[in-house]
Amino acid sequence: MSSSDATLGRLDPARQSPADSPAQREARCEALLERARPLSDEDCQALAELAAFVPGRVRKICEALAATETDAAAQALLDMPRETPGRIEAIYRAMRRGARRPRPGGTAPALLAFEFRRSRARDFAEVLDFVHTHFAAQLEQLEVEGKLRYRFRLDPLLAARGGAGGR
Repeated sequence: MSSSDATLGRLDPARQSPADSPAQREARCEALLERARPLSDEDCQALAELAAFVPGRVRKICEALAATETDAAAQALLDMPRETPGRIEAIYRAMRRGARRPRPGGTAPALLAFEFRRSRARDFAEVLDFVHTHFAAQLEQLEVEGKLRYRFRLDPLLAARGGAGGR
């Protein structure tokens, strides 16, 4: 993986050798989890890549990355699959502590954006009401390709200081 790929936050599954046994991957994961914090940028990336191979340790991996409080740790969390248990909470904790997503030419602003579309699910009205109640100032209604979408942004640092960064 090139350094530009690492900067842009692309996971490189090729770094995990197919010859590695599940026991070797688990041992590597445990060794990384036991290291003193903060983890190095390379360790953060390695943990994110190992998460797919050690599903029983995914929450611990997310916790370790959130506790690292570095930009690389936040990026590693963002690179993990969306359905990873504990990922969103860990991203929020890392950003609340000041981590930013690295990007070419600088660092991204500290915020999270949640976007969702209209749903026919029975409880969608309740979800939308909750979002309106708690995030009214940050809520936007967008029309994308003729379909209604909703988006709200949270600024974890502002919220940590008692501001209006979200709930």
